Amino acid sequence: MEANEKFMRLTKSLLGDFMYTQYVELAQKQIKDWNQRRKRRTWSTILMRKMTTTRRHSNRNDLRREGQSSVAQPGMHIQLSHFDD
Repeated sequence: MEANEKFMRLTKSLLGDFMYTQYVELAQKQIKDWNQRRKRRTWSTILMRKMTTTRRHSNRNDLRREGQSSVAQPGMHIQLSHFDD
């Protein structure tokens, strides 16, 4: 039994069965792709936040060690590396 046979409905039309099977396969592929994109977006967002927070805390600690204010100074930038899809 094929994976998609469980979704097959009994009809008398071979063309109708074929089209329905193709529809089910396409729908499954689209859902799978959408879930993968969503997972990738979620993880990249989490990693971005973690990197930003970690670097922000690192910059604050460096400033405190130097005896300066923990407030960001003009010209201080947080650099983020880009993520590949």
